Amino acid sequence: MSIPAVLVELAKTGVVKLTEETVKTFVDTKIKPIFINWGKDESRSIELEECLSEYLMRCYAKNNIMTTIVFGRLRKTLEDLYIPLTLEEYRNEDIKWVIDENCYNILDNYSRILIVDMAGMGKSTIVKYFACQGINLNKCIPIVIELRRLEKKQSIPEYIQTQINSLDKNLRIEEIVDILKKGDFVIFFDGYDEIANESKSDVLDAIQEFTGKASNTKIVITSREEDDLNSLGEYKCVNIKPLTEEEAYKLIKKYDNDGKISEKLNKRLKEDSSMKVLNEFLVNPLLVSLLYKTFEYKEEIPYKKIDFYEQVYEAVFNDHDKTKGSAYTHEKKTKLSKHQFEQILRTFGFLCLKIGKVEYGSQLIHDLLEQSVGSFICLKIIADDFLYDITHAVPFLQRDGNEYRWVHKSFMEYFASCFISVEGKEFEEKYYHKMTKFDIYPYYNVLDFCAEINPISFRKFVVLPYIKHFVNEYVNYFENEYFADFDEEAIKMAKQLLILKKEVCIINDIKFKRIHEMKPYDNSKEAVFERNKIFEEVYQKYNLSDNLMVSNYNNRDERYIIRYGEKLDFFMYDLILRHIPEIFENVIFEDIPLISEENMKIDFNDNIDNPISYDKEEFRMITKRIFLLLFEPNNSFIEYKVLDYNKCIKAIREIESIDINKSGDIFDW
Repeated sequence: MSIPAVLVELAKTGVVKLTEETVKTFVDTKIKPIFINWGKDESRSIELEECLSEYLMRCYAKNNIMTTIVFGRLRKTLEDLYIPLTLEEYRNEDIKWVIDENCYNILDNYSRILIVDMAGMGKSTIVKYFACQGINLNKCIPIVIELRRLEKKQSIPEYIQTQINSLDKNLRIEEIVDILKKGDFVIFFDGYDEIANESKSDVLDAIQEFTGKASNTKIVITSREEDDLNSLGEYKCVNIKPLTEEEAYKLIKKYDNDGKISEKLNKRLKEDSSMKVLNEFLVNPLLVSLLYKTFEYKEEIPYKKIDFYEQVYEAVFNDHDKTKGSAYTHEKKTKLSKHQFEQILRTFGFLCLKIGKVEYGSQLIHDLLEQSVGSFICLKIIADDFLYDITHAVPFLQRDGNEYRWVHKSFMEYFASCFISVEGKEFEEKYYHKMTKFDIYPYYNVLDFCAEINPISFRKFVVLPYIKHFVNEYVNYFENEYFADFDEEAIKMAKQLLILKKEVCIINDIKFKRIHEMKPYDNSKEAVFERNKIFEEVYQKYNLSDNLMVSNYNNRDERYIIRYGEKLDFFMYDLILRHIPEIFENVIFEDIPLISEENMKIDFNDNIDNPISYDKEEFRMITKRIFLLLFEPNNSFIEYKVLDYNKCIKAIREIESIDINKSGDIFDW
C-alpha cells in the first residue's frame, strides 16, 4: 500500500493531524537516507523503505489513541485530551522541560532519559506524545517498546523486528541492526515497573547491553520508582511536574469538550471551601480523570482516595452509554449484582498482585479467572462470561490481540487491597509481612489503600514493627556523654540517619571535577570508560565497596559525592508519615557546604574521634546538610518531618493495647 493510501485509511479512523505533506517530508528526510549506499539490490531497498514507512503510519495511529477509564471504549486522540505536561530534573524543580510542540528540546540535549514517577502522572502519555511529535516534527523514527510485552528470552532487536515487520514485508535481524546504526531513531522503553518481577533483572540487563551498543540511538525509559534503576547512572533522571490547579481545570474541560459537567465541577472546586481537601488529587492526571468520572455519575465529590476508587467502580459498573441515550446500559453476561461482581474482581485483583503482572496472555487470563470465579461456586457463572464483562460492560481490562491488561495498574492495586482487607482478613498478617519484608515500593499503592480501608490492621502489622525497630535502634546512637550539649535537633537527625541508612560516607575529591567537565551525559564509549575509570580510582583510593548507592550534587564545586546504603525502607517512612503524621515532629534544614577540605573521605557515625564530631557547629551543619541532600535535595531551606522518639513510644503502647480479633462483648450474640 502506498503512503498516501495508508494516510487515507488512517484519516477515516480520526488520525487527521498527520498530513500527506508531513509523511512525504518525513520519508524523504528520515527513511530514504537510510537506504542510500545500502549496498543491497535496489528492489530490496525499496521493499525495506516501504516496510519502514508503513510501520511509521502504524506507530502514529497507535500512539495517537488515548484509552481512559473516563471514556471506556470511545475513541479519543491526543489532540482531544492531551494538555502539555512538564518534566523536571529529578529532585530539582528549577530545571524543567515543557512537553509541547518543542518537546524534543530535552532529547536534543540528552541522549539517555529516565522518566520516573508515581502511578497516573502521565508517563505513558508522554511517550505517546513524543512518538507522534517525533513524526510530526520530522525529528526521529520512534520505536515504542511496552516492556511488559518483551519476552524473557527475546532480544531488543528481535522485538523491534516484530514491530516493524508488516504482513507482506519483513526485515531480517541483521537489517534491523543496520538501520538502527544508519537511521535517526529514538527507542522508548515504557513501563519498567510493569514487568513481572522474575523477569526484571533479565530485561534490565538487555536494556543495558542494548544501550551500550546503540551509542548513536537516543533512549527513553519510563517507570515508577524502582531500586534496580539506580544502575542506570548514565541516564538523565527526570520526573513529571504535578499539575497546577489551572492545568487540572483545563484537563477537566477537555473531558466534555468544555461542556456543562466540567463547568459545574470546576466551579465547585474553585468556590466551595470544603473542596480544598481535594487539592492533593488535582496534581495527578489519573486522579483528575477519576474525579471527573465520579462527578459525571453523581455530581458528588468523594474526599478520600479509597472513596474515589469505590465511586469510580460504581460509576463504571452502572455506566450509561451516552451515544445511545441515557436509558441504555451495557448488558452483562454474568447478570451479577454490583456487590457480587466486585467480590470476584477483588479476588482477581489479588491473584494478579500475587503473580506480579498487569498483562496476561489468553491462557493465563483464563486460569486466573477460573480461580477467581471458582471461589464463588454458588454464583454459577463461567470465566468467559466474566472476561467479556470486564472488557466490555465493566471495562477495567483492555484487550489487545491475544493479550489482556488492566486499564491502569492502580485499579488492580485497589481491588487487591480490598481483598486483603476484607475477603482475605484471615491471612491479613501474612499478606502484610509479604509486602513489607523487603522493598515495599512495588506494594506502596496497595499498602496506601489498605491503610485507609483498615487503619487498625495497618497500624498493627505495618506501623508497629517499623516504629518498634526505630525505638530500639534510637537509643544505640549518640548516647556518649560527649554529645550531651550538642545541638538537640541535629542529634535527632543524626540518629535518624544512622537508623535509616546502614552506611553513609562523604567523599570530596578533585577527580570528580573531571566528570563534570565532560559534555553533559556524553554516552560515547570514551566518556563512559573515563567516568568508570574515575570512580574505580576513587573506590580504590578510599577502599570503598561498589554496592552502595551514589548521590552527586551540583550545589558547590561538584567535587563531592555521598554514598549510602539503605537499612530501613524510606518508602515505608513516607507511607507512615502520610497516615500517622502525629508521631512525627518538624526539623529545619540548612543549605551549607559539606566538606571544605579536598581529597578526603568522612564516614558519618557516632564515634567521638570522627572529624565531624570535633566541632559542635560543624556537626550541626553537616548533619542537616546530609539529611537535606539524601531526602529533599531540591530545596535549600525547608521544614521536614522526622519520627519523634517519645511519640513513637506512646504509639507503640496504644497499638499494642488493641486486639483486632476482639471487640469486648458488644458483638456477643
